[in-house]
Amino acid sequence: MTNYVMGNEQYKTAAFFVCCDDGIRENGSPEKAQNVYDFCAENGWIPISMKNDWLTVFGEGVTKKGVPA
Repeated sequence: MTNYVMGNEQYKTAAFFVCCDDGIRENGSPEKAQNVYDFCAENGWIPISMKNDWLTVFGEGVTKKGVPA
């Protein structure tokens, strides 16, 4: 979808990509997050950091559970 949006030359476009980089409030991974940031830079996409750009990831009362194996 991001490639489709960015390939449109008729209209001004932008592509955003949510980066799961918050290991405290979400199941983020610093290594995977860096790969996403690098990929965004290579493709001209705007990364959105769950760690730095969101005040709330999940509402009150929601707890983080372990990832199933």
